[in-house]
Amino acid sequence: MRFTLPAVIIIVFLTFSIVAEAQTTFPVSGTITNAATKEAIPRASVAVLGSNRGAIANKEGRYSLSLLVGTTARLRITAVGFEPDTVTVTINGASAKNISLRPTPITSDVVVVTSDASRVEARRIMREVIRRKKLWRDKLADYKCSAYSRWNIRSISGGDTVVRSVVESTADGYWRKDKGFFARITGRTQTANFPSEANLFSIGPIMNFYDNRVDIATYTITSPVADDAFDVYDYDLIGTGKMNGSPVYKIILDPSVIAPGFDGVLWIDQNDYTIAYLDLTPSKAVKLGPLKELRMQQTFDLFRDTFWMPIDLRTSLAIKLGLPIVPEFTIELLSDIKGYAINSNPPDSFFVGKNRIALPDADSTDPKQWAATRAIPLAHDEEKAYIRLDSVNAEGKHDSNGKFSILSLLPFPDLPVYNQIEGLRLGVNKSITPSESFPLTFGGSLAYGLKDKVWKYTLSMRQGLIWKMKKSPVVSYDVSGDFGILYKDVPDVLLSLDASYFSDLQDRGLAYSGIENSITSLIYKQDYPETYRHQGFKVGLDFDAVDGLNVTTSYTSKKIWTADSTFKLANDSLPYAKKQYNAISLGVDARTNVGSWRLHFLANINATSKALASDASFTTGSFELTASERLGGWGSAELIARYAMTFAGALPRWNLMYFETRNKFFSKFGYFRGLAPFEFMGDRIWSMHLEHNFYDLPTRLLGLHFMDGLNLHWRFHGGIGEADIIRSGTAQYATTVGKPYGEIGFGIGNIFNLITLEATWRLAHKGSSNFYPTAAVQLTF
Repeated sequence: MRFTLPAVIIIVFLTFSIVAEAQTTFPVSGTITNAATKEAIPRASVAVLGSNRGAIANKEGRYSLSLLVGTTARLRITAVGFEPDTVTVTINGASAKNISLRPTPITSDVVVVTSDASRVEARRIMREVIRRKKLWRDKLADYKCSAYSRWNIRSISGGDTVVRSVVESTADGYWRKDKGFFARITGRTQTANFPSEANLFSIGPIMNFYDNRVDIATYTITSPVADDAFDVYDYDLIGTGKMNGSPVYKIILDPSVIAPGFDGVLWIDQNDYTIAYLDLTPSKAVKLGPLKELRMQQTFDLFRDTFWMPIDLRTSLAIKLGLPIVPEFTIELLSDIKGYAINSNPPDSFFVGKNRIALPDADSTDPKQWAATRAIPLAHDEEKAYIRLDSVNAEGKHDSNGKFSILSLLPFPDLPVYNQIEGLRLGVNKSITPSESFPLTFGGSLAYGLKDKVWKYTLSMRQGLIWKMKKSPVVSYDVSGDFGILYKDVPDVLLSLDASYFSDLQDRGLAYSGIENSITSLIYKQDYPETYRHQGFKVGLDFDAVDGLNVTTSYTSKKIWTADSTFKLANDSLPYAKKQYNAISLGVDARTNVGSWRLHFLANINATSKALASDASFTTGSFELTASERLGGWGSAELIARYAMTFAGALPRWNLMYFETRNKFFSKFGYFRGLAPFEFMGDRIWSMHLEHNFYDLPTRLLGLHFMDGLNLHWRFHGGIGEADIIRSGTAQYATTVGKPYGEIGFGIGNIFNLITLEATWRLAHKGSSNFYPTAAVQLTF
């Protein structure tokens, strides 16, 4: 890693400053409590007047900061809902200073009469807030700041909450209007199960609610004080009170039902119409999957008598899968931001390349220095986590991940499945990589059917031909819930050789899992896929050197048994036979973004002929394009277009093209729900499917808030497609005969985060029944 001379000077200066401070400072610490109840006040702010020094109390109300020995300092203590206080301390050694604050309740007697009057007044206040914000925001070209940040991860199972990891850092952040944000991590420490290489969180781009837009996951959300905020929000004044000694308005947000926004409360200073404090959560139009209960709190302060900048950020969220046994996790971020330099014109070189880096000595700070640097004291459970996870046993447990064990040679059992050919199928599989530093992997599987009494097997090998080494995280877990992350040098394979030898059954119809097929096979005594036995080998090259692009080419040589009961021939008058099939194929898998749309393109060309000593002779191509987009509060949409055709030759029955459809009462997103399996086939097909997930928009529009807790997804789907015979010499099977098949339906999803119930109507090629209820089973959130 190369550094410029200014960077080296800064590093030396920072190192000297830390050492000097450690030699000449003593900590002042204590607990901040409610004077009325004697309970601790979490997250109270402690500022050293006349400096940019300060600290934040932890969730137990404890604070700690280091001050120069022999000095007298005045500390200003503030907390939301409490009268501020100022105390004086003289530093002659380590000292304790407990502080009590008096509560200041919000009142509502100032604002009159009707709810309409409170809304009119709130709108006036917010228009003035936005007007004044514009005056100084236009003057903000850049800034520098320093920050202390801490992440902690807790698991919740039953009534137990356990800290699983703590990650801390100090960083200098730089922002320019024309360049964005850049951070230099000056120090970092973390529990032993989290490697320093992964500790690049720092403060990230500082979430600032004075910005017009705030980015959260894939959403760009309008801020409550954006220039165009009234397009998304209404406001209501619910009271007045005091904060940090100044009178404030308390205003709640009323976001649009459709546009992504925030719910929560703003405290607006009555004197200068600035945000004193905010407490917000994303509105119901923002869907973050398993991320739940995201809450953000932020305080602002005045710099250079003009600019209002965030001085902290407190974020908490829960990760809930809503599934049995799986625990809930909570993640909390605490940031203390200070030392702003406004419009100081940081150099262009800071904004070239990565948006964050760790300085060379970022990991050299010892625990005593961290105790002095830490702006927010550790909570008791965080302290215990450091002791527990940093112990020799904890390190050894996670480091043992790569050691040899006789258990590593044992195969894994397959999930037993059932079909009409094999009856109950039992199997095992195993994959072995002899060396983590060399890209060679052997694999294999073995299975036996209790009904057909035939052994099936597959042997495979993958050898990297071109690769480069890169550090990659390896995560390990144990039954207690602890996890460990190790960074290892592993091969990043750009070109590989893949080979396999097999003797097994192969299915036509791959949309459904073995479990889904097993259920329908047992109930209806009929399998969804058509099946044939094949034996042979496949060898190919896999090229994966370009991000978002994968290219494969392969040669397959196998025998296909079409002469026994394993191949279900419907309306086929051809004699049963064993066929030799030799083919070459080329596949492309490409992913990219066009604007906000995510595109996924798949293509496959397959050719076999007499020249390859094959009993069949044809060339086919299949193409698929998926375009997906999140449409803000309107939900998410996915459009899938498929086309496949025969370029030359005639297709045998076992290679005819078909639509993937429902499997009795099971369905899959992106496929037809109203067709029976293999109802239409041909040597050319095309189809288009539209899937739209409105999430809970219908119930939000109707104001059915009693359903909010269910978080149901309301889905719409439609499909159209055609299957035809276009080349002579192909056996005639049921096709759509130039008249496309169409269907339309809706569903209610996210039931237990797992199930979608659907209803589908056939619009063309109607039969005795044109209504089909189905269930999709997959994680949807």
